[in-house]
Amino acid sequence: MRAVLMGHGGAQNRGCEALVRTTAAMLGEAKITLGSTTPEDDKAVFGGSIDRIIYNGPAMKPNPLWLLGAVSRRAVKADLSLPFVLGEQRRAVRDCDLFVSIGGDNYCYGKPHWLMALNKETRKAGKPVVLWGASVEPGALDKAMCADLNALTSITARESITYYALKETGAQITLAPDPAFTLSPEEVPLPDGFLDGNMIGINVSPLVTRYEKAPGVTLEAFRELIAYILDNTPYRVALIPHVVGEPGSDMRVLMRLAEAFPGRVVTIDPSNGARELKYIISHCRLLVAARTHASIAAYSSGVPALVLGYSVKARGIARDLFGSEEGLVLPAKELTSAKTLVDAFKGLMRREDELRKHLENALPDFIGRARDAGEILRKYL
Repeated sequence: MRAVLMGHGGAQNRGCEALVRTTAAMLGEAKITLGSTTPEDDKAVFGGSIDRIIYNGPAMKPNPLWLLGAVSRRAVKADLSLPFVLGEQRRAVRDCDLFVSIGGDNYCYGKPHWLMALNKETRKAGKPVVLWGASVEPGALDKAMCADLNALTSITARESITYYALKETGAQITLAPDPAFTLSPEEVPLPDGFLDGNMIGINVSPLVTRYEKAPGVTLEAFRELIAYILDNTPYRVALIPHVVGEPGSDMRVLMRLAEAFPGRVVTIDPSNGARELKYIISHCRLLVAARTHASIAAYSSGVPALVLGYSVKARGIARDLFGSEEGLVLPAKELTSAKTLVDAFKGLMRREDELRKHLENALPDFIGRARDAGEILRKYL
């Protein structure tokens, strides 16, 4: 039996890596073809644990096909490059027993034209198509997207905001926590200067700056937060990258923060993979994160987290796990000053014991439901 996992953004996004590893584990003995935006990088990351890795996605810059796609989408509302870039992906679909659309964010930031085209090809081939661990912005659900989603064999939504939005459209949908909640950590030596259990993990994404109300406020706010932690608490700070590939590497922002506090913060090696990062995060006291899967690594390790959210997924996951996202998710567009972030962190510290106890009680069921969702995939194999 063979499953095709498509929509993977590349393992240099450690959240994407976590999704591949946990989904592959749920698929058991099935052979796996992984579609990746960075196939050569992923061959090094996954080694022999994935049977076959191919390119997936639309044509990339500066390929002439990318220009054809960009122009045609504007001129005729259709991507004329797709017939030329879907060849290997079509062949993979014909050879598979199950098509899993694994990128949880692929419907989060507008229409994934290439993926919608591949969904159509897969349905023509008579193969089941599962959209797996998805988040979808309710406001983005137009007629074309609803038609695509409603034609899928099955959808798992990783949070309830997406679940209820898609359920109203008539989609075949199940609510199940993100598969990455089931990721097993891998022990690595903690770096010099890392105070086990007394570190505040900091993760910042360049994506957050897209939502700034005032230019530069994100960097300023994190500088002020780090200064507050170092000068007013007994804790130290670890800068933790969770996406290290371009475009959008977290290291671009984290290195600027490290330069502002020479010798006073620990920067985690960006070569650490998803399992190693989860181990490191599990030894933090608290986490402040922009990346969704950095927060999932914290939550699933029992570490309370404050999330600087820029999409539906952060709000939905926190709401489902804690009952409310209030005080746990700071929308990026509400980060209007450095004080906003510092005050939100102070609130997290005040609730630390309460949140830690809640996670201790809630996680067995939450992780169990994430693991049990694998049956949705296995029944097609």
